[in-house]
Amino acid sequence: MTALKSLHRKVILAGALCAGGSAVPAAAQTVTGVLNVAVVRPNTIVGYEDLDFGNVARPAAAGTLTMNAQTGVLTTGGGLLTLGGTPAQGEFVGYGTPLRFVVINGPGSITLTRVSGAQTMTVNNLRMSVNGGTQRNISGAHRLDAAGFIFLKIGGRLNVGANQMDGAYIGTYTITANYL
Repeated sequence: MTALKSLHRKVILAGALCAGGSAVPAAAQTVTGVLNVAVVRPNTIVGYEDLDFGNVARPAAAGTLTMNAQTGVLTTGGGLLTLGGTPAQGEFVGYGTPLRFVVINGPGSITLTRVSGAQTMTVNNLRMSVNGGTQRNISGAHRLDAAGFIFLKIGGRLNVGANQMDGAYIGTYTITANYL
């Protein structure tokens, strides 16, 4: 009989907890968030997206992969086969005095070097899209908008050699903004 009373009390206690009676407090949890900010001085340009051609299959014959600076669309030539990845145009934003002119210049080509070797590839025919406009050569004077911004997207043509050594390739390039 004592066991039955004990079981009866447990059932009543469980029913009270489920019905919103006094409950044992839940364990506290802490979560951490990340906050980022960049403070830039006027008349400056900063990069915020890397130029990325994604992944391509190792070709038997040389080919090209072209990133459209305006649309971000990739086109292949010479039988190259794309295999996903995260293709993206290079993106930069300039900031300065509203409606001020800025002269943009960039490289004629970029050399990419295999991360664990000496093999290389080149990117040429570099193009830019200013504020979403038609792509053009990376050079020329442009006006900052009424808020003092200019947005650049960069594309180009990656030249992949026949039987290009597999692996990750990386390179750097410089975009110059001269505020007038």
